[in-house]
Amino acid sequence: MWLPLWSSAQGGYGNALRNSTTFHDYLRAPALSSVELSPNGRWLAGVKLNHKGIFVFVSDLDNPQAQAVDLPFDESTFVNWVEWANDDWLITSVTVYGTFDGQIYTREGLNYYTFSGFETMPIPVTRLFLVRRDGSGVQRVFEGVKSLEKRNLNLGRIVSFLPNDPDHFLVAATLRGDLDLFRVQVSTGAHERIGVGKNGTIGWYADINGEPALRVDANRRGTRYTYYGRQDRPNGRTSWKRLKSVRADERAETIKQSTEFRPLSPGAVTGTYYVAARPAGDPTTGIHLYDFTTDTYVRPIRVDPDRDIEDALINPESYEYLGSRYYEDLLTTEFTDQTMQAHMDGLSTMFDAEVNIDWTDSSRDGKRWLLYASGPQEPGTYYVYDVENTHIRNYGSAFPNLSPYRLSPVEIVKYQARDGLEITGYLTMPKGVRDGVIPPVVVMPHGGPEMRDTITFDPLAQILAGNGYAVFQPNFRGSSGYGLEFADAGRRQWGKAMQHDIEDGFAHLIATGKADPSNACIFGYSYGGYAALAAATLTPDLYKCVIAASGPSDLLEMLDWVRDEDGSRSDEYEYWTRHIGDPRRDRDELAAHSPARLAQYVKAPVLMIHGHEDAVVPIEQSSLMVEALTEAGKSVEFVELHRSGHSHRMAGDQRKEMEAIIGFLDSHLTVDPQIWSFSD
Repeated sequence: MWLPLWSSAQGGYGNALRNSTTFHDYLRAPALSSVELSPNGRWLAGVKLNHKGIFVFVSDLDNPQAQAVDLPFDESTFVNWVEWANDDWLITSVTVYGTFDGQIYTREGLNYYTFSGFETMPIPVTRLFLVRRDGSGVQRVFEGVKSLEKRNLNLGRIVSFLPNDPDHFLVAATLRGDLDLFRVQVSTGAHERIGVGKNGTIGWYADINGEPALRVDANRRGTRYTYYGRQDRPNGRTSWKRLKSVRADERAETIKQSTEFRPLSPGAVTGTYYVAARPAGDPTTGIHLYDFTTDTYVRPIRVDPDRDIEDALINPESYEYLGSRYYEDLLTTEFTDQTMQAHMDGLSTMFDAEVNIDWTDSSRDGKRWLLYASGPQEPGTYYVYDVENTHIRNYGSAFPNLSPYRLSPVEIVKYQARDGLEITGYLTMPKGVRDGVIPPVVVMPHGGPEMRDTITFDPLAQILAGNGYAVFQPNFRGSSGYGLEFADAGRRQWGKAMQHDIEDGFAHLIATGKADPSNACIFGYSYGGYAALAAATLTPDLYKCVIAASGPSDLLEMLDWVRDEDGSRSDEYEYWTRHIGDPRRDRDELAAHSPARLAQYVKAPVLMIHGHEDAVVPIEQSSLMVEALTEAGKSVEFVELHRSGHSHRMAGDQRKEMEAIIGFLDSHLTVDPQIWSFSD
């Protein structure tokens, strides 16, 4: 949850950013979300939020003048999403937050209430509801089934909507301690268990027939997923074969992070699945058809030798491959059908190729599309596109209070690292900066490190730019999206070549007149937090201030922790020793690039931020750095987020975190009060 109440330390700006947009405008929940097209293309459903409350709505696209059906929810309910089970029934997921003693929090209360202890901590409870299109016949899935309702805080994990069986869908729920798979009937709510999980099961995938195909188990910390494939025995029994073990994604934008294996959709032949994968020997991630019964790749579907392609568009009824999606800088959609591609190219031209056009849904006959456009100066708008008439209709903005005239543009920055490798980065410049004014720069390397940044609507970058700061986000070597060779170039380069790429990007901005070397800060989360601390210790004169959130500070201690948590023979420990270094062979090298062991070299003030519930990088990593800086007599602040994890932030914690970030930047960098012109 993003919080609407921040303050700024410099100049008494309070809730307003210096460009007159408010924090609340950026951080409020979307006014329009989870918009979905019915299979026949006539109806549009979604979630809307306004001053009257939160609603699930249904609109008739064939009769725009007809009154929309609005289903209101009370002030304690969060509507997560809505989806069509078939043309007549909707499934909606809702969450309420309460305590073990029965207290229920309102949405506003969660934003502003200060939780005093475990007894008052908000506990989310999620349930599914079946609703007729006209708003009648509302019923809760598993209502009255004590064996499930008492054992599950979350009964909203849809596995498949079974498009070829419109009266059923699949749900994952815990029964007797493991996550099992259930088939639920839409019209009656009746259910049957069709798959039994194991201890550690966290997900399921169904095949073309609606039967369990893949089971996903996680390690104790949830940092590694192991996939198992269903094996049908001649005697009629089913067993499960271990297939792949991969690192869990750090964040939800899955097509921004390369992967060795990720299921996407059932294939058209029983026993097969479309997967985003990088088989052994392949230089990039691509789309492949995979046989989960034999653990073999049947054939490549879409592979590019120069870039990672990590998402596919699949017909949900025929399971025909329609195309792929991947990021260059913006989202690129490729259809196999040339007519569909011509329509997509025309839409891109209409938007001046400045936004990501997400083809989110289509009617069964393909004549009506639902699109979502987003970009740095477009926070998100839904469009309905009539293919036959090439007519597009603006259905509504997700963030109507955000004016494009106040949002900051992003430019692509290409530069060469010191060894000649070409690097791409993105520079968000405060909108309306006067000619000749060089705003202070926040260098913001991403986490992962095998992830990437793209041109998109980034609330944090926009907030910083709205407060007068330029934001530079480099895709240093080791980032995903550019193929295995580029990712491998970052292996064992923590504090070395990866760090040099970030430094060289900053040097490029200085050389091209876009940054002032005396007015810049480095700020990052996770690996980006490590990079910020490495900059503070290895290049102490480079930045005026340093912000490190949720990042490692001692590489040897970090590797020891992973070994103790997951085991010395675990896939997770093997991954990190391959990526960072082996503490047995590389001890001196790792120590020489561990910021907590180099605190005496720090010159810039440092802000440390960490969540107590972080299961990816333990909070002790920040504590080590704070202790080392304090003992060395350096300037350090430590913001501890008592109810938050690695990337998830509870409401009060996020407010505390962001107030600290803005205040810290304002204390150490200089923003010209005459920075803006807004002549356009």
